[in-house]
Amino acid sequence: MTSVIESSLKIRKRTLPLAKKEADQLGIQYAWNAGFDPKGFTAFLDSLAREREYSRTARFFLTKPSLGERLVDAFTEIQFLPPRENYIVDSAEFRKAKERLQEHQIRNS
Repeated sequence: MTSVIESSLKIRKRTLPLAKKEADQLGIQYAWNAGFDPKGFTAFLDSLAREREYSRTARFFLTKPSLGERLVDAFTEIQFLPPRENYIVDSAEFRKAKERLQEHQIRNS
């Protein structure tokens, strides 16, 4: 039984970083295809790194690849996308979700 668990953990260690990288790439591509500025993803990762609360939540975001590697990979992915003149930078749905998140944070403070 122990060897099965150890084998499973070894496989997870090898595949999880690749899955996270692919998820980031797909998220950037989906955002671009939907008309959103894919640089918003890099801004999000950067805001995590700058956030004072990040040190408390870092365990949640402790990943391989590291946050820095993910940023570099995201910038690389974005460079391969054709430029657009007009990106969607705001929407009613985004403002509503942001408002709900802020309310949730206030209630749980």
